[in-house]
Amino acid sequence: LGVGSGPAMSYSAEIPTIKYRALGMASNGLGWGIGTAVSSGLAYLTIGPFGWQGYLIATALICVPFFFMLLFIRESPRHDVQVGKLHEAQKTVEILSKLNCTADQMDSCEIAEDPNSMIEREANTFYQSYQILKQTGYA
Repeated sequence: LGVGSGPAMSYSAEIPTIKYRALGMASNGLGWGIGTAVSSGLAYLTIGPFGWQGYLIATALICVPFFFMLLFIRESPRHDVQVGKLHEAQKTVEILSKLNCTADQMDSCEIAEDPNSMIEREANTFYQSYQILKQTGYA
């Protein structure tokens, strides 16, 4: 059940704008405490009458709605660019920019950049980072 915890951290840091990034990271960490409390409550309510099998079923049933929510979550734009899905990355960025813009900013929130220039800029950034790591002896 904890398979998504690693990618969820980077996703909650990467997707929100700067204004909401701290909230996203904090809520991700808060999920551990809430999950522990819910799991303890379920154990108290189910292990006595139903045994460990009832507890296992109860924890699995809680995860079902979250599994279906995964069908509606888009990939990270950074991941899409890395695997060559430029149009998907651009579509995700457009959706996020519309969600993050207020009514008076809508004209400046349009994404008009060519996806090929996006991948070229991303590749240059990776190459420059690699060169710095190579010069310092870390690569």
